[in-house]
Amino acid sequence: MAGCLIAAVLLVFGAAFGVSLAKFIKARFAPPEVLPPPPPPPVYVATPTNLVRFRSYTAELRAERTMTISAAVGEEIARLNVDVGSTVTQGQVIVELDPRYKAINEKEAAARLYLAVVTHSNAYLDLENNRRLLGTKVIGDEEFRRSLVAYHSSAATLDLARAAYERAWQELADCTISAPSAAKVSARFVERGERVTPNQPLLTLVDDRFLRLTFFPEDRDILCIRTNMAVAFTVDAVAAGTEAFAAMVQRIGADIENQTRLYRVEAGYDNAAGRLRAGMVARVNVPIEAFADTIFVPSYAVKRFGAEETVSLYEGGSNTVVRVHTGGEVEGWTEILDGVAPGDAVILR
Repeated sequence: MAGCLIAAVLLVFGAAFGVSLAKFIKARFAPPEVLPPPPPPPVYVATPTNLVRFRSYTAELRAERTMTISAAVGEEIARLNVDVGSTVTQGQVIVELDPRYKAINEKEAAARLYLAVVTHSNAYLDLENNRRLLGTKVIGDEEFRRSLVAYHSSAATLDLARAAYERAWQELADCTISAPSAAKVSARFVERGERVTPNQPLLTLVDDRFLRLTFFPEDRDILCIRTNMAVAFTVDAVAAGTEAFAAMVQRIGADIENQTRLYRVEAGYDNAAGRLRAGMVARVNVPIEAFADTIFVPSYAVKRFGAEETVSLYEGGSNTVVRVHTGGEVEGWTEILDGVAPGDAVILR
């Protein structure tokens, strides 16, 4: 019994020793394991490209034309044909004043004008008749002079009567107020039945078919802006500010403004489609500097040690540090003036 137990123990230890010995021999004499090569680092292949540096400014959209419609004569408002938000066309009647008293004045002025025409005609005939009589010595100089004075007096009376009639006619016409152009009513200051006085504001019309963007660039940018230059702008109210609209620079201030101490620049936008509204706030992106056929690399790939600037190039499976000369920086990209050629692989780390 004891012999069997000892034999079993020796058998277990022998098996364990054999396994250990086999592992040792395999590890000692087996060929070394070949590891795969490390992956290449992330790189950016330098390529000549075109970039534009922009500067962003806040601008407010304003209608190119805002009109205040006022009363030319004092009368009661008979009809008010529009309200705030109404769209009007050119020539559309928007306000009508009571024309009754102006019509009476026009008729009275017409009658006085007719009487003045008759008086002036008679004075002319008398003058010509006295001119002949003076030539035949039938009348003297004094009587002829009186007929001449009467003629000129009647001429002056005729001119006054004609002016009075034109004024009365114009006042009657002013009782009907029409829109000077296509526009929208943005404000109304009166009500139907209200009596107005001359020059009293009645309505405000806004023609927003063309909008004006006004912004104030800094001194460093004003020399880069010129008339007829295209700029892009976005409006937060439209597609969360992601859609870009095109405008054209129309006017540039010749001097700084006293309040802002900046230059005033105005750009125009064709709003015939009516997508935008006056009063909206826009963000204008102005092209300040353009780079053509220039090598740019990501700015974080450029290492700076004091005045020295370097980048790492990957070539033939190894890294090479080279000195570079940089230029401008455009939204995370740095211009490389010297040190990197087209096709070089710049390590991005």
